[in-house]
Amino acid sequence: MTTGKFSVQDDKEKRNITITVRNVATNDTGTYWCGAETNDNTRSKLFYHKFNKLTLTVVPPPVPYGSFDQTSWLTIAVALCLDMLLLLLMFIIFFVYERFAPCKKRTNAASGESKERWTQ
Repeated sequence: MTTGKFSVQDDKEKRNITITVRNVATNDTGTYWCGAETNDNTRSKLFYHKFNKLTLTVVPPPVPYGSFDQTSWLTIAVALCLDMLLLLLMFIIFFVYERFAPCKKRTNAASGESKERWTQ
């Protein structure tokens, strides 16, 4: 018996019932009940036999090694942007320091004397 995503196979010889669920998704996670019914004419009411409780947990498949999902690409893009901003900030700080640093005192090493020359 097949109805949509569920199918049931009854092996009367082995007394085994196989239930197949196709195209499972994470929202299929939950509790399911399985039982057998009989329409035995010797009984006055519909009879259900042996209910089994099944708990199904569906997890998304892992991302294969070496491939990236959308979140991974976003993380890489944000990290690269932050790196570029940090480099730009370091360049600006260096430029401002070199431009507006106080004058430095230099000595004349060739003559051995200490002449005070102020340079910018």
